[in-house]
Amino acid sequence: MRFRNYVGSLWCLKPDPLRLGGAAISEAQSLERDLTNFASWYRTRAQEDPDAVVALREDLQRALDGFDQLRLQPISGGAKDLFVRFKFGDNSHELNWAKLSDGQRMLIALYGVYRFALSKATVVVLDEIENFVAPAEIQPWLREIVDAVAANNHQLIVISHHPESIIYLAADSIWRMWRDSGSGHTRIAPLQPNRETGEAAYEATKAEAVNG
Repeated sequence: MRFRNYVGSLWCLKPDPLRLGGAAISEAQSLERDLTNFASWYRTRAQEDPDAVVALREDLQRALDGFDQLRLQPISGGAKDLFVRFKFGDNSHELNWAKLSDGQRMLIALYGVYRFALSKATVVVLDEIENFVAPAEIQPWLREIVDAVAANNHQLIVISHHPESIIYLAADSIWRMWRDSGSGHTRIAPLQPNRETGEAAYEATKAEAVNG
């Protein structure tokens, strides 16, 4: 059980908003790596952690203009579908999950992961989470994740090609991986920014060769 709990605390996520369906046909205790079963997982976690539901709503009200409420509406066969209500002044309207933009679905799912999963994760690996969202949208979420992981003395690994994310995380440890043209091996070395020129340098002398 200790081993199972440890493995369960390793979260590796590579979200794909194009596959983020809103139908929760049944409940799910675990979240798929690409978040495709987010609706079913959210259905389970929302019942178990009502305080996190309140915190998630507050997060999304700050992250999405006009956001008011995320709710599960019963449909046929005991399944439930995600709906999002937006409110602008005295006017409000509700949209089915499928009618949201890819970026909106992405942000809702990521903040859901933050509120419902992060407390149970000792290692969090995030792979290309900037897809479909603007830097101004993802950076507040990243800041929350970085602070939460640091507060719990856990580990965060962010895999990114996006310069905004790399610059934002530059205060922490950044590593570059590249293919050695001579040996064909993958090499890794810490990024060492030059504060005078603003350019990045790599300590190739400390690089280690890795087969692959």
